[in-house]
Formats: sequence, C-alpha cells, structure tokens
Amino acid sequence: MLHIILFLLKIIGGLILILLCLFLLVIAVVLLVPVRYHLAASRYASVEAEGKVSWLCHLIEFLFQVDTGKEKEQRMHIRLRIACFCIYDNLRPKKERIKKERVRKNKRVETENVKTEDAAESEPVIGMETSAESEPVIGIETSAEKIQVNLRQKLTAVFGRIVSIPSKISSRIQSLAEKAEHVCRKKDKLMAIYHDDKNHLWLTVFLGRLKRLLIRLIPRIDRLFWHFGFNDPATTGRVLGMLSIFYPLCEDRMVLQPEFGQEIMEGEVRLHGSIRLFTFVAFAVQSFLNKQFFSIVKQVKRI
Repeated sequence: MLHIILFLLKIIGGLILILLCLFLLVIAVVLLVPVRYHLAASRYASVEAEGKVSWLCHLIEFLFQVDTGKEKEQRMHIRLRIACFCIYDNLRPKKERIKKERVRKNKRVETENVKTEDAAESEPVIGMETSAESEPVIGIETSAEKIQVNLRQKLTAVFGRIVSIPSKISSRIQSLAEKAEHVCRKKDKLMAIYHDDKNHLWLTVFLGRLKRLLIRLIPRIDRLFWHFGFNDPATTGRVLGMLSIFYPLCEDRMVLQPEFGQEIMEGEVRLHGSIRLFTFVAFAVQSFLNKQFFSIVKQVKRI
C-alpha cells in the first residue's frame, strides 16, 4: 500500500514539474522572442506603403498594404494570420457575411409582419359617430400690464448682469493669480526635489537608461532613396546639406538625387526592427523597483 502511495506521489510530482517547466518556457518565449517588423513606403506614380509584423517565426503575422494606384475597393489590404489560419482578411470573399445579412433581413421581415397583424387585431371597430362635446375656448390674455411687467423683469435682469461684470472680472483675475502662485510654489518644490543629491543621481541614471532603451527601439534603415528638387536651387542645396549629416549613419543605404531648378518629390524607404518584451521588463525593474524611486514618489505626493 505504501509503495502505491509513493508511486502516485511520484507521478503527481512529475506532472507538477512538467507544468512548471512549460510555464517557465512560455514566459521565456514571451519575454525573449522579439516582435519583428518591416516597413516600406514609396512615392512615384502612386503612393505605396507596406508593413509586416510577425512573432515567433511568423506564427502570428499581421500584414497591411496601401496602394493609391489600384481601384478604390482594393487600395487597402489588411490581413491577420495565426499559424495556418487566416483570422481576418478584408479582401477575402464575404459569403458568410452575405448569408448572415440575408438571415437577419428575413427575421426583420417576419417580425414586422407579426407587428402589423397584432396592430390590425388591436384596432377597435368604428361604430356610430358620437357627438363630441364642444370644449370651451381658452382666451389668451394679452393685456398691456403683463407686457410691461415682463419688460421690467427682462430689463432688471440685463442691468443686474451688466453691473455684476466688473466683480466677475476681478474675481476671475484673483483666482488666476492664486492659481499662478500655487503653480509657482509647486514648481519651486519640484525643483528642490530635483536638485537633491540622491534624487538628481537617480534621475540622471534613469534618463541614461531611457536613452539606451530608445536607441534599441530605433528601426534600422535598409534603403533610403530620395529624388527631390525645388524651384529655388538654394533651397535644394540647403536640404541636401541638412540630409548629408545622416550619411555616416546610413552609409551606402542612403542615396540622395537632387534636382536643382526643378520641383520633384519621389523616392522610397525601407525599415526593419525588432522589439523584445524583456527590454521593457528589465528597464522597469531596474528603474522603478528602487527605494529611491518610491521616496521620490512620496516626496511628490506631499506637495
């Protein structure tokens, strides 16, 4: 009997261990597997844009395409696919939707017929005409005294509003001055919190981590081609000088073709990047799960 109990406990422990490993595996996949995206846009004869977002070796994939050169119904294509199943596709034939609409229309027609039959049954049978009693006609009093009273009331109301305008303006100015003084006090207190040595050190470290996080999230340029020009050659030269700053970052991936004295604007760009949930979790743990952060929050709440 004892060995049977030990065998059952071994099986239960093995199952718990397997479930725990599966749970850890799922968490690791969600945190470490990146969400990859590719973006492309071009402007020549028509404006075209395309984007693709995928996760876990294209297990989940979202695609959108825009082309202004196509027909109006086919200019935008949106598709969501999970594994081999297409969850949504706006260009897919809508047979199921048409069937559902037909069923709904038939139900509406049936309900309307039932309502008309009930209304016909509930209508009373009109018999002999009964003589309606003549109602007394209520006269409308339009005496001059009432008109004068109404005019007096309106004039006194308007005069009271005019008299109260200066007091309202002064009270409004006083409230704005009090609010401005309150804001200045809060600003001074916040600046005192910021200039504190411990708080200033935490904020500098936080801003550095935020900068590194944003650098990781910046997409990489695969290709950037821009054929541009303006009627004023000086404007074209200034734009070319500003864009030449990015040559060391893009290297051969950026191609600029200026046209002096001719207005033209066409080109294409392709980007790609990836986002990991682990980077956000690590940033939050390092930045916010800190004693200094909670002390700063308490100091701000006291203001």
